[in-house]
Amino acid sequence: MTTSTSGTCFHCHEPIPSYEQHQLTLLGETRHFCCSGCHAVASAVVDNGLEDYYRFRTEAADKVTANNA
Repeated sequence: MTTSTSGTCFHCHEPIPSYEQHQLTLLGETRHFCCSGCHAVASAVVDNGLEDYYRFRTEAADKVTANNA
């Protein structure tokens, strides 16, 4: 399995592993995500009409991992 990256996650700004292929149309553009968790959160934001969260945020979202949960 390759570990090179293909950009940064729209939600958390972490590097996107090349094997991840999560994407969503958000704010009129196709956005890419580093994992299914970030994709799920972004989908919930869109599904609930809260896209302005991404338009007005000033920092990347925190990423929850097993180490900091």
